[in-house]
Amino acid sequence: MARQPDITMIKEHDRSRERALTMSETDNSQSKGDTYGADGRGAGGTDANGTDGSGIDGGGKLLRRILIGVVGVLVVVIAAPFIYLQQAGGLTGIIEAQLARQLARNNEALSLTLGDTGVEVRLPAMHLTVTASDVTVAGADASLTIPEASAVFTPTGLLAQRPFELVFSDLQLDLTVDPSARNIEGSPGMALLAGLAAGGASGGASGGASGDTKSLTNQRLRINRAVLNLRHVDDAVAPIDLVNINAVGSFDQGTLVNGMVSAERMANAAPAGRLEAAVLGDPLGGTFSLDVAADNLLLDGVTAYAPLSAEMLPFSGNISGRMNAAIRDSAIAVFDLDAAATGGTLALPQPFRAIDYKTASVISTYHRDGGTLTVAQSEIVLNDGRVLSVQGNIADIDGPAPVITGRIDGNDLSLDSFYADWPDMMAPQAKAMLQERFSGGQLSDLGISIAAEFDRTARRLNIVTLDLKTALSAVGVDIGAAQYERLQGTGDGTLSLRVGAGGVIEELSVAMGASNAMLTLAGREAPLLVGRVQASGALQNNGLAIEEVSVNLANGGAMSVSGVLGLGPSWTLAGGSLSLSANNMDARDFHAIWPDWAVSRTRNWVGRKIRSGRVEDVRLDLVSQRDENRLKVRQIDGSITVRDVEMALGGGVPVMTGIDGRMTIADNKAEIILTEGDVSGLGLETAKVTIVPVIGGKPPRAVAELNLNGDMGDGIALATSMRMIKPGNGGYDATTLRASGQTIFDVVTRFPVRPRLKPQEIDFEAQARVTGGVFENLPFGADARDAAATIIASRGVLSVAGSGLLFGLPSDFRYDSRRDGNGDGGAAKLTLATLGPLDRLRDLAGNLGIVDIGGVYLADIDMRGTAELALDAAFPTGQTLQPGDIDVGIEMVVSNGEFGNMPVVGQVKNAELVANFDATGASVSGSADLLGVASNLLVTFDDDSERVSMRVSAQKSAALAEMMSARAGIDINGTLAGSIELNSDMQFGNVLIDVGVDFSDAGASVPTIGWAKLP
Repeated sequence: MARQPDITMIKEHDRSRERALTMSETDNSQSKGDTYGADGRGAGGTDANGTDGSGIDGGGKLLRRILIGVVGVLVVVIAAPFIYLQQAGGLTGIIEAQLARQLARNNEALSLTLGDTGVEVRLPAMHLTVTASDVTVAGADASLTIPEASAVFTPTGLLAQRPFELVFSDLQLDLTVDPSARNIEGSPGMALLAGLAAGGASGGASGGASGDTKSLTNQRLRINRAVLNLRHVDDAVAPIDLVNINAVGSFDQGTLVNGMVSAERMANAAPAGRLEAAVLGDPLGGTFSLDVAADNLLLDGVTAYAPLSAEMLPFSGNISGRMNAAIRDSAIAVFDLDAAATGGTLALPQPFRAIDYKTASVISTYHRDGGTLTVAQSEIVLNDGRVLSVQGNIADIDGPAPVITGRIDGNDLSLDSFYADWPDMMAPQAKAMLQERFSGGQLSDLGISIAAEFDRTARRLNIVTLDLKTALSAVGVDIGAAQYERLQGTGDGTLSLRVGAGGVIEELSVAMGASNAMLTLAGREAPLLVGRVQASGALQNNGLAIEEVSVNLANGGAMSVSGVLGLGPSWTLAGGSLSLSANNMDARDFHAIWPDWAVSRTRNWVGRKIRSGRVEDVRLDLVSQRDENRLKVRQIDGSITVRDVEMALGGGVPVMTGIDGRMTIADNKAEIILTEGDVSGLGLETAKVTIVPVIGGKPPRAVAELNLNGDMGDGIALATSMRMIKPGNGGYDATTLRASGQTIFDVVTRFPVRPRLKPQEIDFEAQARVTGGVFENLPFGADARDAAATIIASRGVLSVAGSGLLFGLPSDFRYDSRRDGNGDGGAAKLTLATLGPLDRLRDLAGNLGIVDIGGVYLADIDMRGTAELALDAAFPTGQTLQPGDIDVGIEMVVSNGEFGNMPVVGQVKNAELVANFDATGASVSGSADLLGVASNLLVTFDDDSERVSMRVSAQKSAALAEMMSARAGIDINGTLAGSIELNSDMQFGNVLIDVGVDFSDAGASVPTIGWAKLP
């Protein structure tokens, strides 16, 4: 049963009224008692005219009357509301009438039960406050209990039964939220409260005085200390408790004009922040403006109650800030948000993981008509110290698949955290590749641009494009493949990444450098110390292409590779084009770093031939292509400059040291120009090595042209080592030749470019020009000194021409030899022209195997005089020479010759002779003193007939007469002339002499026979 209203307060008000009336009557009776006295004075000493006896007007009396009138009016005014309340049925009637009017628009049968009621009058405003407690409004489905309610009236409002303010205190309310619904639905009690709030002035002016329009149209609702329990339609979502809700709103004709509300959130029985809101407009009508401010408000669980679009980015933490929103048709049309949050979690959609943050701030704008949410500025400081700045836009935010575009910027991020945040399903191979090779370190200047679609059902971001750019520092680098087994160091650089739909990497570019690194190379024991290595690459055609690699070695060398190199599995080369450059590098280091696939034959040749030195400058451009599972270079151009190189060409060629030079590669031809160096003790003046072709040769052929300067002995040693001079095979051993003298060498060699070169594969042409040369142990036991000669040699051919002291004689000479095709033997020819003493020439003839002439042994003849000798000798090589092996031709001119111990003639003096000797014989002609007689002579030796013939003729002379006289025992005087012809065998065993004497000018006598002839 409904509790009857307590009228104690009303009765108290009635007794007060009675006392007021009693006082009024008493005052009236006293007034009546103040009648005029006998003297004509009224009470108070005034006369009938209102003056005292002195004739002056009674002013005090008039003032009293005025005060009495004012008090009377006050009494009437104060009493009037109570009189009206009594006439209106008391407080209960007023409150029931007001609440009934407030609920009239609900069009349902409602019952009202009131607890204690009261009334209060405030002066001088004359506001009347009617209060009630435990007001229960019961409807068909639910009831609403208002612990304390009050209505405030103006006097005119009271007459119209229209309060200008309603106050509800200590409400307990429930509100159930469905974020997907267009309108928020409360509990039935909440609906009753909404009816109370909005229905108060629905009757318009019909209930009030026509002259007080303002009191009819303006009404204010205040809610004090309310509690609101928010519940989600999904029971799995935790409720939200708001306490100490204070609200005030102004209504016009039942429509909220403006209002303010503040509330505090409680979580786990502890304060969880404060919320304030200002409303301008009609929330129940669906069109209003909203200004919301939060102060350290706990966000945990709040986003579940937000509109559907907010589920894309659930936040937790504490937020402070402000939001201005315009509501149209019960939905947010526009809002601006400027807020900051602390100590929470940002639950990113899949495939990204949730991140914990210290602070987060955001400035954003939403437009329903465009369906866009724009984040103008946002900064997030994560728990690990990372700082992210976010800008972006969400299109079709209320649609089934919102499109998100934005940019995230960050600084001072760790690479490990970057890997941790990298979604596992996004380009996992690229992630694994980078993780394996780069670790630790920091990211800076991080920029991520993303375009994605949000799948509401799966709560997943489907990436359309993601662009990432960042700088890296202090990154641990550990990479390697094939020839470059391992590079370890501390790196820095930049990374640029573009991910397309499905998490496929469309673009990837890396520029990475490592300092104080160690590079382990295949075939090299000790790692190479690297001061700095720099590399840049990009993803092309589903493979990583290296665009540039530069290496600065700790010892000062530098090398760089630029171009496009495709990397296949395990970072093996898949082809490409590149430019390779280097400077001031150790030659062995350069060879070790030179890619082993880049012109491998030339690289291997350089590796085998160049033992040490420096590479001053390298510029190479090449194009490669993987063909039949092998990487092949299609084109190469460029140059290599070396200094102080030690080069071993192999094949018996001595090691060349101190080499300076330059290799140029163009048109598939390599040309090496050497400008300085040493070759087995010979100074290198100039040299050129040509390799053709560089690419495609099977194998390539090389031509080396050397210009050397040095001692002939070193040249002989060089020729011997190159097997230009080989040991004799039973013949003259040229390797025993000892030589010296300043020499210029021009050497041309031709050989295939391949390992393990054999001496016989080297073709050569050599020319030596010697001055002041000394040659010892020459063929035939000869020595040559002070020689100026030119030596030309090639495989199997030798030619020596020049002049010098041969056998101690100034001579012009030429020596030519040619080996047979089978290499077992050959033939040689010696041409000699000399001038000297006869006895020295005799020794020379003996060395050549000429020991006798026509049976006359040269060693038995004493010789004096001077002779010019021209000698031609031909003989075989590659065997021990026998006397008959040498075919000698000699032409000799004797001047002032003397020959002793000659057969037949004994002594020959004053000889002026011309002699010719060859294999068929010899001839001597000229003039000489034979037997003391000046004669002309001709001597021939015919080896074929083994005959000697001699013809001697003497002019008329007394000497001949004396000689004949002495020889014949005949006295002869005067002059004789005569001739002798001699024919004999070589042994002079059968001698025919024919003597003819001209006695025409001589006289002769033979005493023994008494014969005489007169002249």
